[in-house]
Amino acid sequence: MKLNRKTIFALMMVAMVSFTGCSDDDDDPTTPPPPEDPVVKTIVISPESADFTAPGDDLQFEAVAFDATGAVIDTVFVWQSSQTDVVIVGSDGVATSVGVGTAEIYTTAGSVTDTASVTVNLTSGPLIEWIAAGNGDWQNPDNWSGFTVPGEGDVAAITVSGTYTVSLTGDVMVEGLVLGNDTGVQTLETGTHPNPVD
Repeated sequence: MKLNRKTIFALMMVAMVSFTGCSDDDDDPTTPPPPEDPVVKTIVISPESADFTAPGDDLQFEAVAFDATGAVIDTVFVWQSSQTDVVIVGSDGVATSVGVGTAEIYTTAGSVTDTASVTVNLTSGPLIEWIAAGNGDWQNPDNWSGFTVPGEGDVAAITVSGTYTVSLTGDVMVEGLVLGNDTGVQTLETGTHPNPVD
């Protein structure tokens, strides 16, 4: 059989159509793009407010983050206090009152922040604060606010920032004791004397 140019051209076109029309989807898979990380849109902190009755009280704060659809997001929160001389807060959201006054507790995830208000009042006794610049004797009145040594019925607060030791050189009893701050290490050395809040 003789093939002319028109016949050869037609056969070539059929072959090209057959070749390009046959594809195996299994050999050329399309990988979907990975999902984007959820973005925090809102945070809800609870409780929204808290009242502490004395320095040394603890309270657990919780936070939940939501995306734009209202779905809960598993994320990491950063906790801060606006007044560390009133209340300090740990990375786990536990707040501890260290002085009398008001403060805000902040929790942040991404660029979003929510706050809770905190008030610390005294209902158990007068607050007497350590004011010495470093190590010192508990029984020295110059080391305390009001130049008064804390005693029975008082709340003693050793919360000045820094690393130092307060030493008991005699027996003493107080209504309450607040020891520690978020900066430095504060130590109460009782020696042979009983704990002042026992």
